[in-house]
Amino acid sequence: MKDLKNLIRLHRWRLDERRTQLRALEHEIEALKHRVKYLEDDHALQQKLKTKTVLNEVHYDGAIYGQYIISFEEKKSGLNKELNQLQEQMIELVDEITNIFQEVKRFEISQENQDLEERDKASKALQGELDDIGLSMKRRMLN
Repeated sequence: MKDLKNLIRLHRWRLDERRTQLRALEHEIEALKHRVKYLEDDHALQQKLKTKTVLNEVHYDGAIYGQYIISFEEKKSGLNKELNQLQEQMIELVDEITNIFQEVKRFEISQENQDLEERDKASKALQGELDDIGLSMKRRMLN
């Protein structure tokens, strides 16, 4: 049978590459979540300022706030869309990692079985030789 060690090494390398990609994707998702959180915190602060300004009856330009809200919603929508795309990529990457890992395990098990068969074959050959030597010695002793 064919030696599977090179195939196993190749698939492990592919597995390591995908895991590296997954870590990078996780960092991107985390950074995006922080951007969304920052945007939401900024929005909460703007609402507090608006409320204080209105309560203190200080001149407040609602048109500027209206534009801010539109901009906020667009930014948040864009970030959430990007976040969803990254999460979908992450799911696909996890599936690919799972498949590669299963392939590696299959190859490793096949290699172990192959090695075991070769050891058994070698052991049986050695035992056959030892049996022949034993029989030869026994015949010599009887003659």
